[in-house]
Amino acid sequence: AHLRSDGLIRLNQNEFYSPAVKSHSDHVIRTSSTPVHRRKEGKKPSMNGAVTLQNRFAPLSDDPALPNDHPLERSTRRTCNPSEGKRPERKLKARPETLIVGDSTVKDVQWFCSRNTKVLCFPNDVVSDMQERILKTVAKYPTVQNIVLHTGSNDVSKQKSDVLKQDFTGLIRSVSSLNAAVFISGPIPTIRGGEERFSRLLALNRWLSVACGETGIHFINNFCQVTLPNLFKSDGLHPNHTGSHLLKLNIDLTLHSSTAPSS
Repeated sequence: AHLRSDGLIRLNQNEFYSPAVKSHSDHVIRTSSTPVHRRKEGKKPSMNGAVTLQNRFAPLSDDPALPNDHPLERSTRRTCNPSEGKRPERKLKARPETLIVGDSTVKDVQWFCSRNTKVLCFPNDVVSDMQERILKTVAKYPTVQNIVLHTGSNDVSKQKSDVLKQDFTGLIRSVSSLNAAVFISGPIPTIRGGEERFSRLLALNRWLSVACGETGIHFINNFCQVTLPNLFKSDGLHPNHTGSHLLKLNIDLTLHSSTAPSS
């Protein structure tokens, strides 16, 4: 080793030492006569063929040994479920088989009806109103097999018995053409209104029983069923909760006896 004029100390033929220059590993800078080829930075290798992608977890999802509660198993079932994302189907409403149409007397009867029975209440209707609306009302329920009509209570207060009978005759004639069993529900004897109202209701009940029998329409006799004072509301005209239940039971009894096969 000897000192050169450029400040470098020559160690051997191809090695030099500079006191002012330091490397990260040591104080010796080694040079070689053999050239070193370095790869240029930033140049990516070319890809001539297509790259195949695959999920390294996919084989695990088909493993029969996985339990049902395994996360991969649950994920696979969710992905493969064809019904995923569909809205739940709405349940179809029950179509009534029995239709009860009447005035305010039948207002609370719906509480005791099954899903197969529909109650329509028109509180202020008289018999002539029922005749005008009944055909259009029944047309909205094509599955109906039994039709129960309860009307006439609002007509009695007018004290026109002959007009009332004519209106009932027109109503019976209208419903006779319906493709369903028709029932006329007779009046109930109210506890308010005096003897005159009671006698008019009783006369109407007897006349309806005969008129329905002559035309083939079923008659429901309520006159001997809802009679006690504790079966009415405070107005003495409309049945209370218990009275409405009793009225519904009497309607059901007549429907079952009329539709039951004869032995």
